[in-house]
Amino acid sequence: MKRGNHTFGPWNVNSTKLPVTIESDHGVIAEVVNVPFVGSGSQKANATLLAAAPKLLAALERVVSLAAPILAPAADVVCSSGEIAIHKARIAIAEAKG
Repeated sequence: MKRGNHTFGPWNVNSTKLPVTIESDHGVIAEVVNVPFVGSGSQKANATLLAAAPKLLAALERVVSLAAPILAPAADVVCSSGEIAIHKARIAIAEAKG
């Protein structure tokens, strides 16, 4: 599986100042700012979700590696709900890694 070019985690939320930032040991990854029609409470929630991205990606990759041999022995054939889930997970992983 392709290794991503993203900044590897852990990522952390710094909400001690505005804008809220997502940071790693290498510095600021992103700033999360409010959009006028979005409530201010969403800024920290969005930052928290973004900061979890590296862990979510790693967990999804692990689930696929463990479940794929059981649920989708023929990777090109999509039939069962488990096989469809593995297929969608592989698409999501590929999109996350660019």
